[in-house]
Amino acid sequence: MTADGAAFRARDGGIEALLHWPGIPGDMDIERETVVEAGVSIGAALVFIAAVLVVGMQFRTNGHITGTGGLAVVAAIGFFVFLMAGVGVYFAYR
Repeated sequence: MTADGAAFRARDGGIEALLHWPGIPGDMDIERETVVEAGVSIGAALVFIAAVLVVGMQFRTNGHITGTGGLAVVAAIGFFVFLMAGVGVYFAYR
């Protein structure tokens, strides 16, 4: 058994024993830059999802995507790749 009682919790505490963290809950300092990077990345991923949804709704016939729609999906994927590369370069050199 350790000084903080982790072995006791592992035996009797159920799932909480697996979630044991040595720090104080909520005691996590996140830099503003990290939050901005995560927000921009999540925003870019949401733009990609929205683009794929719009392509899926605009280029379908009888429940199937058309050939032009397939090209539009490939273009959306390419746009996403270049967008994320641009975001990475921006954050690397700012």
